[in-house]
This record gives sequence, structure tokens and C-alpha cells, in this order.
Amino acid sequence: VRSLALAYGVQVVDPADVLKAASLSGRTVQSVDIKKLVKSKAPVPDSIMAALLAERVAARECVQQGWAIDNFPSTESQNSAMAAAGFAPARMVFLRQEEEVCVDRCASRRQDQDTGVEYNLRTDPPTDPSARLLINPDDVEDAVRSAYADSHDHLEGVARGVACARVFDSSQREMTVLEQIRAFIDSPLPLQTPNSWS
Repeated sequence: VRSLALAYGVQVVDPADVLKAASLSGRTVQSVDIKKLVKSKAPVPDSIMAALLAERVAARECVQQGWAIDNFPSTESQNSAMAAAGFAPARMVFLRQEEEVCVDRCASRRQDQDTGVEYNLRTDPPTDPSARLLINPDDVEDAVRSAYADSHDHLEGVARGVACARVFDSSQREMTVLEQIRAFIDSPLPLQTPNSWS
């Protein structure tokens, strides 16, 4: 997402950053104290996350420059919440890899429990041998396989209501994938909506 945002000069809207900012500023959304919600580590309701994102994309810099949201919506429920909040992307990009590749990549990810720094044991291991590393529960094999299956089951529902959506094979070289996505973004939007799959 950041590579595409840089290429087009648009704002990157990261749901985690938006949620963190709302928590730090002591926001209340739909009668929910965001700081308390984040501290409780309870799942953030889709309607609240969508409302926060709607505010962010309505900010002046997003209106003037455009925006790209990373990893939202990822479920049909989030897509419905996004529509209820009154915003939708003109295009939606899905990156697909083989299941075993996803499992293998996630198995190598670790986070230093003291510093919060993330590492990849294969490509970017910690230089400090005393680093205390943890694996995110979402990166455990069973969780990855479950998430992979869910992503395929929900693909059509996630894209519902979007003018144009397309799936790209991310196992290719990064530059090849970026070129394909840029060609997709630069192409005219279809007259009919939704969805235009190809």
C-alpha cells in the first residue's frame, strides 16, 4: 500500500494508526470510550472502526490528495459498516498467495516483547541474541490456515458495492505486481457498478 501511495501521492490510512490516534485523544464514538476499548483488548466493533475511518478519509489532505486504506474491509460485515458510514473506495485490490506460502512466511515473524520491534527470523533476525521474542497468536499455523480460508470465503462479500475490484497474484516479483496494480488503477472505471472482476 505504501509503495502505491507514494507513486500516486495519496494518503495512507492505516486502521491501527487511526484507532491509536482516537485512543490517545480520548475520543468517544457511538457512546464508546475508545481508550477504554483499546485497553480492554476487546475486538473493535466494525461500526466504530468504519466511523473512525470515515472521519479520516474526510480530512482535508485525504479529500485533496486521495487515500488508500490498508486491510479494511476484510470481511463482509466490515464492508457493510463502511457503506453505512458513507464511504467506499473507487477500486479494491486483493493480493493472493498460495496457502503454504502464507503459513511459511507467518511462521518466521516474531516481536521483541521488550521493545515491540518486529523481526523475521529468516530475512531480518535480531542482532541481539538476548532478545525475548514472541510469536503473534495470529501467526500460528492453525490461525493462518483459518484466516486464509475465511479470506476466500468472504472475498465476494468484501468487494460488494465497490465499483471495481481485482485479485492479483502476489507470489510474483514485487515490481511485477506493482506494475499490474498500477495498470488496473490507471484504467477507466467501468460504467456499471458493482462489481467488475477480471
